[in-house]
Amino acid sequence: MLAPTQTQTVFHHPQVLTRSWQQQQQQQQVKVNVDIQWVPGHMDVPGNEAADKAAKEAAIITDDPPRSVSLAPALSCVNRLIQDLPTEHPRTALVYKKINQAKDQAELKSRKDAVFLAQICSGHCLSFKAYQHLVNAAVDPTCPRCGEGPRTLEHWFLECAGTESTRQDIFGDANPSLEVLTDEPRKAVLYGGTQRPPPQKLDSTLSP
Repeated sequence: MLAPTQTQTVFHHPQVLTRSWQQQQQQQQVKVNVDIQWVPGHMDVPGNEAADKAAKEAAIITDDPPRSVSLAPALSCVNRLIQDLPTEHPRTALVYKKINQAKDQAELKSRKDAVFLAQICSGHCLSFKAYQHLVNAAVDPTCPRCGEGPRTLEHWFLECAGTESTRQDIFGDANPSLEVLTDEPRKAVLYGGTQRPPPQKLDSTLSP
Protein backbone atom coordinates (compact mmCIF):
# COMPACT_ATOMS: atom_id res chain seq x y z
CA MET A 1 0.00 0.00 0.00
CA LEU A 2 1.23 3.48 -0.86
CA ALA A 3 0.09 5.59 2.06
CA PRO A 4 -0.03 9.40 1.72
CA THR A 5 1.64 11.68 4.24
CA GLN A 6 0.54 15.06 5.54
CA THR A 7 2.44 16.85 2.75
CA GLN A 8 0.58 15.07 -0.04
CA THR A 9 -2.45 17.37 -0.27
CA VAL A 10 -0.91 19.37 -3.11
CA PHE A 11 -4.08 20.20 -5.04
CA HIS A 12 -5.57 22.01 -2.07
CA HIS A 13 -2.91 24.72 -2.42
CA PRO A 14 -4.15 27.73 -4.45
CA GLN A 15 -0.75 28.43 -6.06
CA VAL A 16 -0.43 24.83 -7.25
CA LEU A 17 -3.99 24.90 -8.59
CA THR A 18 -3.26 28.10 -10.49
CA ARG A 19 -0.04 26.69 -11.93
CA SER A 20 -1.90 23.53 -12.90
CA TRP A 21 -4.53 25.61 -14.70
CA GLN A 22 -1.84 27.59 -16.54
CA GLN A 23 -0.19 24.37 -17.70
CA GLN A 24 -3.54 23.06 -18.89
CA GLN A 25 -4.08 26.24 -20.90
CA GLN A 26 -0.77 25.65 -22.68
CA GLN A 27 -1.71 22.05 -23.34
CA GLN A 28 -4.95 23.14 -25.03
CA GLN A 29 -2.83 24.05 -28.06
CA VAL A 30 -1.50 20.49 -28.37
CA LYS A 31 -3.73 17.88 -30.00
CA VAL A 32 -3.55 15.34 -27.19
CA ASN A 33 -5.74 14.34 -24.26
CA VAL A 34 -4.20 15.10 -20.86
CA ASP A 35 -5.36 13.85 -17.46
CA ILE A 36 -4.03 15.49 -14.28
CA GLN A 37 -3.94 13.01 -11.43
CA TRP A 38 -2.45 12.99 -7.94
CA VAL A 39 0.11 10.22 -7.41
CA PRO A 40 1.80 9.18 -4.15
CA GLY A 41 4.91 11.23 -3.47
CA HIS A 42 7.94 10.66 -1.22
CA MET A 43 8.58 14.05 0.40
CA ASP A 44 8.78 13.86 4.21
CA VAL A 45 8.39 10.06 4.19
CA PRO A 46 10.87 9.09 6.96
CA GLY A 47 12.30 6.03 5.22
CA ASN A 48 12.74 7.82 1.92
CA GLU A 49 14.40 10.82 3.55
CA ALA A 50 16.80 8.50 5.40
CA ALA A 51 17.62 6.63 2.19
CA ASP A 52 18.31 9.90 0.37
CA LYS A 53 20.61 11.08 3.17
CA ALA A 54 22.47 7.75 3.26
CA ALA A 55 22.91 7.76 -0.52
CA LYS A 56 24.40 11.26 -0.48
CA GLU A 57 26.79 10.29 2.33
CA ALA A 58 27.81 7.09 0.52
CA ALA A 59 28.51 9.01 -2.68
CA ILE A 60 31.40 10.89 -1.06
CA ILE A 61 33.03 7.80 0.51
CA THR A 62 36.16 6.90 -1.43
CA ASP A 63 38.23 4.98 1.15
CA ASP A 64 36.23 1.73 1.31
CA PRO A 65 35.64 -0.52 -1.72
CA PRO A 66 31.99 -1.04 -2.75
CA ARG A 67 30.16 -3.83 -0.93
CA SER A 68 27.12 -5.63 -2.26
CA VAL A 69 24.05 -6.19 -0.10
CA SER A 70 20.94 -8.25 -0.79
CA LEU A 71 17.49 -6.72 -0.68
CA ALA A 72 16.06 -8.76 2.20
CA PRO A 73 18.63 -7.65 4.85
CA ALA A 74 18.39 -4.07 3.61
CA LEU A 75 14.60 -4.07 4.00
CA SER A 76 14.88 -5.65 7.43
CA CYS A 77 17.27 -2.92 8.54
CA VAL A 78 15.00 -0.16 7.18
CA ASN A 79 11.91 -1.61 8.86
CA ARG A 80 13.75 -1.90 12.16
CA LEU A 81 15.28 1.56 12.19
CA ILE A 82 12.72 3.72 10.36
CA GLN A 83 9.22 4.36 11.69
CA ASP A 84 6.59 6.50 9.98
CA LEU A 85 5.11 9.32 12.01
CA PRO A 86 1.48 8.94 13.18
CA THR A 87 -1.07 10.26 10.71
CA GLU A 88 -2.70 13.45 11.95
CA HIS A 89 -5.54 13.79 9.43
CA PRO A 90 -8.64 12.11 11.01
CA ARG A 91 -10.01 10.62 7.77
CA THR A 92 -6.62 9.34 6.64
CA ALA A 93 -5.97 7.84 10.08
CA LEU A 94 -9.27 5.95 9.87
CA VAL A 95 -8.66 4.76 6.33
CA TYR A 96 -5.24 3.31 7.25
CA LYS A 97 -6.28 2.01 10.68
CA LYS A 98 -6.19 -1.63 9.57
CA ILE A 99 -3.49 -1.50 6.91
CA ASN A 100 -1.67 -4.82 6.55
CA GLN A 101 1.45 -4.90 4.37
CA ALA A 102 1.39 -8.69 4.01
CA LYS A 103 -2.23 -8.61 2.83
CA ASP A 104 -1.41 -5.79 0.41
CA GLN A 105 1.39 -7.79 -1.18
CA ALA A 106 -0.85 -10.84 -1.49
CA GLU A 107 -3.93 -9.07 -2.84
CA LEU A 108 -2.63 -6.13 -4.89
CA LYS A 109 -1.24 -7.70 -8.03
CA SER A 110 0.30 -4.62 -9.66
CA ARG A 111 1.70 -1.19 -8.87
CA LYS A 112 -1.14 0.25 -10.95
CA ASP A 113 -3.66 -1.20 -8.49
CA ALA A 114 -1.59 -0.01 -5.51
CA VAL A 115 -1.42 3.55 -6.88
CA PHE A 116 -5.14 3.52 -7.73
CA LEU A 117 -6.04 2.41 -4.21
CA ALA A 118 -3.74 5.05 -2.70
CA GLN A 119 -5.48 7.69 -4.80
CA ILE A 120 -8.87 6.48 -3.56
CA CYS A 121 -7.74 6.43 0.07
CA SER A 122 -6.34 9.96 -0.19
CA GLY A 123 -9.48 11.36 -1.80
CA HIS A 124 -7.34 12.59 -4.73
CA CYS A 125 -8.87 10.35 -7.38
CA LEU A 126 -10.46 11.12 -10.74
CA SER A 127 -13.39 8.91 -9.72
CA PHE A 128 -14.43 11.74 -7.41
CA LYS A 129 -16.13 14.72 -9.04
CA ALA A 130 -15.24 16.83 -6.00
CA TYR A 131 -11.53 16.19 -6.71
CA GLN A 132 -11.98 16.98 -10.41
CA HIS A 133 -13.61 20.25 -9.32
CA LEU A 134 -10.46 21.19 -7.37
CA VAL A 135 -8.42 20.84 -10.54
CA ASN A 136 -10.98 22.32 -12.89
CA ALA A 137 -13.60 24.69 -11.46
CA ALA A 138 -15.80 24.10 -14.52
CA VAL A 139 -16.49 20.52 -13.41
CA ASP A 140 -19.66 20.06 -11.40
CA PRO A 141 -18.69 18.29 -8.12
CA THR A 142 -22.18 16.80 -7.67
CA CYS A 143 -22.33 13.01 -7.62
CA PRO A 144 -23.55 11.79 -11.05
CA ARG A 145 -24.93 8.54 -9.56
CA CYS A 146 -27.40 9.97 -7.06
CA GLY A 147 -27.32 13.74 -7.60
CA GLU A 148 -27.06 14.30 -3.86
CA GLY A 149 -24.07 16.32 -2.65
CA PRO A 150 -20.47 16.51 -3.87
CA ARG A 151 -18.86 13.22 -4.82
CA THR A 152 -16.08 12.97 -2.25
CA LEU A 153 -14.46 9.83 -0.89
CA GLU A 154 -16.91 9.80 2.03
CA HIS A 155 -19.94 10.25 -0.21
CA TRP A 156 -18.76 7.65 -2.74
CA PHE A 157 -18.02 4.96 -0.14
CA LEU A 158 -20.47 5.71 2.65
CA GLU A 159 -23.44 7.72 1.45
CA CYS A 160 -24.19 7.34 -2.28
CA ALA A 161 -27.47 5.56 -2.90
CA GLY A 162 -26.40 4.95 -6.49
CA THR A 163 -23.56 2.63 -5.43
CA GLU A 164 -25.24 1.07 -2.40
CA SER A 165 -26.03 -2.22 -4.12
CA THR A 166 -22.45 -2.50 -5.42
CA ARG A 167 -21.07 -2.03 -1.89
CA GLN A 168 -23.45 -4.71 -0.66
CA ASP A 169 -22.37 -7.14 -3.39
CA ILE A 170 -18.63 -6.63 -2.93
CA PHE A 171 -18.27 -6.03 0.82
CA GLY A 172 -21.38 -7.77 2.09
CA ASP A 173 -22.37 -4.49 3.71
CA ALA A 174 -24.04 -1.46 2.14
CA ASN A 175 -22.56 0.79 4.84
CA PRO A 176 -18.94 -0.29 5.45
CA SER A 177 -16.41 1.80 7.36
CA LEU A 178 -13.62 3.67 5.56
CA GLU A 179 -11.06 1.39 7.22
CA VAL A 180 -12.34 -1.43 4.99
CA LEU A 181 -10.48 0.22 2.10
CA THR A 182 -7.15 -0.96 3.52
CA ASP A 183 -8.46 -3.96 5.45
CA GLU A 184 -9.82 -5.47 2.22
CA PRO A 185 -7.54 -4.05 -0.52
CA ARG A 186 -8.57 -6.50 -3.25
CA LYS A 187 -12.27 -5.73 -2.73
CA ALA A 188 -11.52 -2.00 -2.53
CA VAL A 189 -9.77 -2.06 -5.91
CA LEU A 190 -12.62 -4.14 -7.35
CA TYR A 191 -15.18 -1.64 -6.06
CA GLY A 192 -13.09 1.29 -7.28
CA GLY A 193 -12.81 -0.33 -10.69
CA THR A 194 -16.56 -0.24 -11.10
CA GLN A 195 -16.40 3.54 -10.65
CA ARG A 196 -13.35 4.38 -12.77
CA PRO A 197 -14.11 7.23 -15.16
CA PRO A 198 -13.10 7.05 -18.84
CA PRO A 199 -10.19 9.27 -20.00
CA GLN A 200 -11.40 12.86 -20.26
CA LYS A 201 -10.46 15.62 -22.65
CA LEU A 202 -9.53 18.87 -20.95
CA ASP A 203 -12.23 21.52 -21.03
CA SER A 204 -11.32 24.78 -22.75
CA THR A 205 -13.43 26.70 -20.20
CA LEU A 206 -10.99 26.14 -17.35
CA SER A 207 -10.63 28.95 -14.85
CA PRO A 208 -8.01 29.41 -12.09
